[in-house]
Amino acid sequence: MNKHYYFGYGMNTNKYSMQNRCPDAISLGSALLEDYQFRFAYHADVISNSNSKTVGVLWEITDKCLDSLDSLEGFPSYYDRKILPIVYKNQKYDAWVYFMQPGNTDGPPCQQYWDCLIEGYSEHNVNRKQLYSALEQSMSDHDYNYE
Repeated sequence: MNKHYYFGYGMNTNKYSMQNRCPDAISLGSALLEDYQFRFAYHADVISNSNSKTVGVLWEITDKCLDSLDSLEGFPSYYDRKILPIVYKNQKYDAWVYFMQPGNTDGPPCQQYWDCLIEGYSEHNVNRKQLYSALEQSMSDHDYNYE
């Protein structure tokens, strides 16, 4: 069985959610994706931006986990994936990262999705600043109250 690294920055930061989808996944902890900006297009996404960094969680996963994540993420039609360098404990790891296919516009997440992210970030001591910044940006034309 092959082992892979996977970088989660959305609901796959949540230990409970990952345990249900990928029971063989091992959380390594908070990690960093450089040159990508976090955003909401109703779901979490990252877009190339050389002036940005995205924080998330690095996982060690199996082939079975990757298949499960592909199914969850709607790969390759909703999300695509590629291997990118992730910084974890001052070392670089090549990890799978999912990103939305073009054409998905910014929009705030639903409350349940938001709560899942807040819990996942808290569990891994990941700074939530990018969540609030992206939420504010995505809500520019919407009326939602996230507390």
